[in-house]
Amino acid sequence: STDGIGKSYAKILSRDYKLNLVLVSRNAEKLLKVKDELRKENTKNQVIVITHDFEKDNIDDLMTKLEAETSGLDLRILVNNVGQTSGGPKFFIDRQNQDHIDRSLKVNLASQTRLTHYFMKRWEKSCSTKKSLCINLSSFSALFPMPLMGIYPATKQFNKYLPQALNREQNGGSCEEKKDDCCGSSKKITFQVIEPY
Repeated sequence: STDGIGKSYAKILSRDYKLNLVLVSRNAEKLLKVKDELRKENTKNQVIVITHDFEKDNIDDLMTKLEAETSGLDLRILVNNVGQTSGGPKFFIDRQNQDHIDRSLKVNLASQTRLTHYFMKRWEKSCSTKKSLCINLSSFSALFPMPLMGIYPATKQFNKYLPQALNREQNGGSCEEKKDDCCGSSKKITFQVIEPY
């Protein structure tokens, strides 16, 4: 949320839709700079910043921070924009750094999946009649296999398919099987995939 697409989403949601924001990024200095920019454009909006390195930090720590910093807020939009490339073109068999492969999978798969699950549970628990939106940023590279860059487009394909599957779950009526009074709220979640070029 401090550069590129994430920062653009933050600006639009703050300026045009007057929404309160929670920004997460690994760079505290950039986070505070973006917060200041957003507050100058719209002084009424609340902007909370949380420093978290998706590559190095434990995702459970982020969930704890989110609970602590936002427990009283009604957050209704999740923009899942975290991602990492696989280190440039190289034959897969020649990739020597297993840690880099693991980090790419952690950032591109685990982070988006866990955040989506966290917010779905949060939205369901709130029993609100308000609609919620989960936007997963994928990539144009998800449209076709890319030799020498196989990991990144494969993870972006996952980022594309998970929300599509969740939309079908929401529309498939699986909710009727639950005995939960708040169950109707889970059907008010829309999942959208964006594939920027």
